[in-house]
Amino acid sequence: MNRHDVQTGISQAWKIVDELGLGLTISDPTPLGVNDEFRNICLKSNAPYVDIYELGLKISHYNFSLTDYSYFQFSWSSEDNVRYAFYPNPYLSGDSDAVAKAAKWQELLGAGLISHEEFLAYLRHRPPDARIPLIRYENAPAQYSRFNHPCSHMHIGRHDDNRWAVDRLLTPQAFVLFIVKQYYGSTWRALANEDEENGNELETLLIKAKQESRQIGDDFFLQAERRSFFLG
Repeated sequence: MNRHDVQTGISQAWKIVDELGLGLTISDPTPLGVNDEFRNICLKSNAPYVDIYELGLKISHYNFSLTDYSYFQFSWSSEDNVRYAFYPNPYLSGDSDAVAKAAKWQELLGAGLISHEEFLAYLRHRPPDARIPLIRYENAPAQYSRFNHPCSHMHIGRHDDNRWAVDRLLTPQAFVLFIVKQYYGSTWRALANEDEENGNELETLLIKAKQESRQIGDDFFLQAERRSFFLG
C-alpha cells in the first residue's frame, strides 16, 4: 500500500461517513505527518485520555471528525507501513441529546462568536464517560516478531501491549466501516434491507472493503500463528 492508496482511501472513507450523516468536517484529505506536540502527549503513559483527545481537537490533528466530535487519523510512513486511529469523544459519545446541543455551540464557533477554548470549556462541563475506547490499527512489517508482535494489528484502549492480530492490511475505508458498525449501531441498523444480498448496504460495503484489504503473507503471519486467535 503506497501513499496514494491511503490518500484515496481517506477520501472514500470520508464520503461514506458524510453520506451517512455522520461526517462533521474534513480537516486534511492527505495522510498525516508527525506532530511533535501530539506525539509527545501520546507517549506519556500517565497522560489522561481527555488531554490527548482535546489536544488533537484543538490543533486539528485529524483527517476528519464526526458529528459527535470523535475523529479519525490516518498516517503512512513507507510502503505498507500505516497507522489509523479512532479517537472517540469522551464527553459526548453515545448521547444524541448532547450531540445536538454541541452542534449549536459548533455553529457559534464557526460563526466566530465563541473561541475554540470556549467550545472546549463547554465540553468539559460534561463528566467524561469512556465507554468507547481509543482504537488504533497499525501495519508495521519491520516490527514483526512471530507470536509476540503481529505485523498487522489493532490496539484497543491505551494499553500498549495489547495487539490483536489482523490477517489483512486494512484500507482506510475498511477501518472506518468497522468502527461505524461497532460504535454507531443505530446508523448501521437503520439501513437494514431484506432485498439487499447481505441484509444491509453497509454490510455489503464492509465485505467489499475486506476483500480489497489484502491478506498478510506468510513472511509476516506464519501458518502456525493462524492456528491461534486473530481478526480475519
